[in-house]
Amino acid sequence: GLDAPGVQALSRYGLDLGRAFQLRDDLLGVFGDPEQTGKPAGDDLREGKRTVLVAKALETASPAQAGLVRSLLGDPGLDAHGVEALRDVIVSTGALEATEQLVDDLLDLSRLESGGWTASLESVWVPDVVQEAWDLVTSREVPKIAFDVRGEGAVQGDRQGLVHILRNLLENAVRHTPASGRVHV
Repeated sequence: GLDAPGVQALSRYGLDLGRAFQLRDDLLGVFGDPEQTGKPAGDDLREGKRTVLVAKALETASPAQAGLVRSLLGDPGLDAHGVEALRDVIVSTGALEATEQLVDDLLDLSRLESGGWTASLESVWVPDVVQEAWDLVTSREVPKIAFDVRGEGAVQGDRQGLVHILRNLLENAVRHTPASGRVHV
């Protein structure tokens, strides 16, 4: 049999994959092609499923957008126009992009925990990596937060991994920094 650490690692790997699968299923329930999914587009919206996708949309929605979601979500008679209106809110609030990123993060984590990921070490200029991560965070509308990088230098590291880590840190910084605040890296 497998020893206790092996069982724990396998369990974490399976949980990460299961969560990623559920999130992908939630995305398909709203944006999926009925020809491929076998169920009507927007079915999860008609059923009123309170998914991570919906929660992320409500988290950043304007009052008007949140009202629209609350009025349409769970309406069994929701037509194609209503589905499209809800999809527009999900996309414009960044919830679609954030949920897709969460799926990618969980898959990366499962690869890391299973030993299926190897770092590609190279000399990485830190300000460039920080700017790349910031650009990913601010690719959707972000409150007016000032951002600056202090210091210069290169490190030996995996560029993609560093961008990934910095993006997560910067997303948290943006989430918890007041609109008139500043993020220093």
